[in-house]
Amino acid sequence: MKIKQQFVTNSSSTSFIFALKKFPETEQELQELFFGNQICIRFQSYKYDEFYNTERLADVIFNELQLTNRPGSWVYPSEEEFGNEYKDGIFAEATFSDNEGEEQAALHSGELFGNVPFIKRSNH
Repeated sequence: MKIKQQFVTNSSSTSFIFALKKFPETEQELQELFFGNQICIRFQSYKYDEFYNTERLADVIFNELQLTNRPGSWVYPSEEEFGNEYKDGIFAEATFSDNEGEEQAALHSGELFGNVPFIKRSNH
């Protein structure tokens, strides 16, 4: 019998492909795009309600989009996945993990992207 003696984590990550009319150039532009004029957003976890500052969430999303989406690395989902409305748009990818801080864990669920169409791909 083999016994694993290294540290084992139970973390997971989820990738999202967002359909955007244009790539946001600033955190403020992304905040408006994703959250409109909301200052904070409610997230219902399995135990209780949590509230997140949309400016902080926008900063986390923006930084992840900047790391992941370099020229020449754009993703191109099929038209069936998003429809014709975004055929001339940009598809940007971001990955969030449930062990990279409070905001990342909340974004990992995908429940906070109400204003932007996306495809969720679990990477467990």
